[in-house]
Amino acid sequence: MIDIFTKQRFEAALPVHNVTGAVLWKHLGMIQGEHCYSIEVLPGVLIHIRSSMGANGRARNSGEDSIRCWLAADETGTPLGSKMSRWVTRVPGWEERLTAQLRTFWTIGRKLKPCPVCGKTPRALLVKKEGPNKGRWFTDCCSRFQWLTNPKEEKPDAA
Repeated sequence: MIDIFTKQRFEAALPVHNVTGAVLWKHLGMIQGEHCYSIEVLPGVLIHIRSSMGANGRARNSGEDSIRCWLAADETGTPLGSKMSRWVTRVPGWEERLTAQLRTFWTIGRKLKPCPVCGKTPRALLVKKEGPNKGRWFTDCCSRFQWLTNPKEEKPDAA
């Protein structure tokens, strides 16, 4: 059963500072017909969130729409790597799954550092697609390869 939530309920599920209660997200307005949000991780590293909520402030009725989030370079949502998006299905419990995805992106985003050769921030962000390291995140710039997750760390999967 698809959960049809309101904008108020969605925003209540987004992170706040655990001491001050200040919101850690920014409402970007309507982008391509849905409310979008961002969370700054580092300068030039944002978590971009597409809510699946239309202009009426309610989640869409379609079961095909889900909440999407990814690491982005700016508020337009330009991804830091290919196929970095994660989906959170809108069935009961979506709030906890969204929180888990945002924490994963926050952790990975905090590990992004400038390339020691060209100084580009952030370096290209990728996920290993196959083999024994499938699902591990890494950066690669100017032939400087670096793993961002350990093999034993939980892999960030779509929910």
